[in-house]
Amino acid sequence: MKLLLDLLLLAGRAEDARTLLDRAELRRNPDGLGLYDLPATDGTRRWAYRFQAYDWFDLCQSAGVGAYDRAADALARLDDRFRREEAGVRAAVIPGLTWRLAAEAGLGAAPAAVPAATYVRIGREQFVGLAVQRAVLDVERADLCVVGSTLLLEQGRAEAAAAPLGRAADLYPRAAAAPARPGWPLAVRLLAATR
Repeated sequence: MKLLLDLLLLAGRAEDARTLLDRAELRRNPDGLGLYDLPATDGTRRWAYRFQAYDWFDLCQSAGVGAYDRAADALARLDDRFRREEAGVRAAVIPGLTWRLAAEAGLGAAPAAVPAATYVRIGREQFVGLAVQRAVLDVERADLCVVGSTLLLEQGRAEAAAAPLGRAADLYPRAAAAPARPGWPLAVRLLAATR
């Protein structure tokens, strides 16, 4: 179903995609489509945006046909999911990383503790990975804010577009550990233009 929705949207058949998105089983269980990975690159590194598939396709279809209110609802659902995921990651990262750094320092003092220190170091590296994941979530949220602002600008609502751009401007600096922040330059230009 994801492949079909993707192909329909890429082929410009937005109304056919809406017919699929409006099916009762998808409305009852939008998470049934799973996740959608949108490949991205900055020219040197590759990564993927990871969206809830139903919400992503709903956003793309709605924006494509000018159903801006429905697109805004899809953006809000995507942002809400990212916000909840980020809160969970943040709650795990700080205490977990703090404990592992303290344990690693303590275990480093005893030569006999090499196996335990190795185990703790691996755990620390996993928590560092979670910290990077949190930064990626910030980028995804910020980039969605930029998408939302461009949809508002498309409607001629420059004043309203400033709010999501301001949120993006707050999120991008927190994402320094992310592989890239592709929407940041556009957010800066649009924010300057809306002031």
